Amino acid sequence: MEIIKILKALGDETRFRIIQILHGGTYTVNEILFVIGGRQSNISHHLKILSDNNLVESKKEGMWIYYRISAFYRTHLAHVIEKIDKSWLPEEIENDRVKIDMILKKRQEQAEKYFASIDEAGQKQLLSFLDTIFSSAEITDLIKEKYHTILDVGCGNGRNLPVLAPFCDKVIGVDSSAKMLRLAEHLAKKSLLSYELFNSDITSLPFADESIDAVFINMVLHHVPVPQVAVCEAARVLSRNGNIFLIDMAEHNDESLRDTHGDLWLGFSEDDLVSWINAAGLQVQMLMTKSYMQHKKIIIIKATKPE
Repeated sequence: MEIIKILKALGDETRFRIIQILHGGTYTVNEILFVIGGRQSNISHHLKILSDNNLVESKKEGMWIYYRISAFYRTHLAHVIEKIDKSWLPEEIENDRVKIDMILKKRQEQAEKYFASIDEAGQKQLLSFLDTIFSSAEITDLIKEKYHTILDVGCGNGRNLPVLAPFCDKVIGVDSSAKMLRLAEHLAKKSLLSYELFNSDITSLPFADESIDAVFINMVLHHVPVPQVAVCEAARVLSRNGNIFLIDMAEHNDESLRDTHGDLWLGFSEDDLVSWINAAGLQVQMLMTKSYMQHKKIIIIKATKPE
């Protein structure tokens, strides 16, 4: 890769703004167009130049194509650009961040709308679906150690809390849906658990750094507007030598799950999940896949925060 070509690709203001947008996540052409403005053909042209120079890459998600910074950029350039004095950046970037927040809020509302509207019959259907993918019994096969605290990120109605409780002194649940937390509270009291529940965005957890001994993230990331941010936040609160247990769908093309279960993402690749875990300062200890209905797969990862 020739450095002159790379610098030339980054030297255009629009392309530099696109890179800054993609630093924070994965976006479609239309979302990038909403942030920057102009014509779609112009944005597509700039994305092609960045792609031709191995600075961005695309990923098909059902009917949509999402763009993100490339592995090459993350490895060789991201840390340099992130250290640039913010006063050197184009003035438009501050306004870009406001529009990015609007996109992420819209994504979040899309997921929350599903969980807010779900009735008792829908809950039973959802639980049956989730148990088909990764059952409570399989949790007990995955977790072997005893911890002081285990945090269930995106705990929903609390179905995993009684299963996690035997492995810790206190189980903690966090969810952005107050409705789901009321159900979790009822279940926790009924099961006589030592517990705490928090109504919070899982990308901004209400805990101090390195204050949680184990984090459990089960079938949650595909509902999160920027999944890698949730992984980083989980790593932030995890104690040294603590473990994260991450379970989610592998890549698939079942668009119907966007409507039936409020999914934002159609699963993830192993490379995506591992790269987010590594970027968060964690080390993968175990990775395996498991098949479920219609030849689909889930990815199961155990990672550790080193001393």
